[in-house]
Amino acid sequence: MKSKISIKVLCIFLLLLFLTGCKSGGKNSEQEKEKNTPPKLPEVLFEMETQTLEIMHIIDSVAGVEKSIIEKNKAKEDIEKDTEVPLKTEEKDTTAKDKIDIQMLIINEATIISVLKKEEIESDFIKKIKVPDSTDEVWFEINKQIGEIHSKWNVLEPQLNELNVPKSSIAQFEKVLDLLTINAQSELIIENLFALNQLTNYLANYRSFFKSKTPHEVYNIKYQLRKSVLLSSVEEYNLAKIASTKAAELGSALRQRLIEKKANDVVQKFELSINDLNRQIDSKQFPLIQINGGIAMKNCMLMINVFEGSMQ
Repeated sequence: MKSKISIKVLCIFLLLLFLTGCKSGGKNSEQEKEKNTPPKLPEVLFEMETQTLEIMHIIDSVAGVEKSIIEKNKAKEDIEKDTEVPLKTEEKDTTAKDKIDIQMLIINEATIISVLKKEEIESDFIKKIKVPDSTDEVWFEINKQIGEIHSKWNVLEPQLNELNVPKSSIAQFEKVLDLLTINAQSELIIENLFALNQLTNYLANYRSFFKSKTPHEVYNIKYQLRKSVLLSSVEEYNLAKIASTKAAELGSALRQRLIEKKANDVVQKFELSINDLNRQIDSKQFPLIQINGGIAMKNCMLMINVFEGSMQ
């Protein structure tokens, strides 16, 4: 009898051990799964991307602002010649400014703004700007916003360190940011546009360490498209072609995922727009490169809509 009871007790004991093991194993499995799931994309990374592009918009506006100042001074001279009654300096200044469409001059003199607009990037500062006496206030705003990028980086960097982002990548980002800061003090335009665009590539790569609906490669495509237009603006057409080819390769890597989301039309539009961009780079016609770079960027934005679920 005792023997039977002992066997029963032993069986119950073993069963309890088994159940405890299962629960513990399940808990460990859940913890392991949580550990391997990347964290949600931080808001600060998105803010840095947007502000970096907005600074590009402001810097690319400088040439147009400079042109508006030249046009204003010319208009003041014409007013002096045509007016019989002498006007006060302020009156001449106001009349001259009224004759100038600064927004039109900014667009006409811009390198990358037409592409940025396809990304829905605009600067509130530039939208409100009036014809100034100098570009000092524009560069003051640029330097202020670059300072804000430094502050945001101070928030993002610790999160990247926790995720074991390569130290070399972090060091390279900081090197470009420092160079940008120094170049902005010297009021360099094209150098700063390239530096800002380079920062967006690092930020695109950092996206791969976080959970996001849109693959980080889409943001790498955007970087390459901007790069191809910027390189074309300085007549580096061979390098521009390399950048647009890289954009095409990244697009090809996403092709199947887009097709699975029933976005065949987006795939076709993007591929055709890249072909057109390459053709215009070969023709070395910068206005056409700007237009086709913008079209390719618009199609890239359609990819984001697909992945984010805004399109069926």
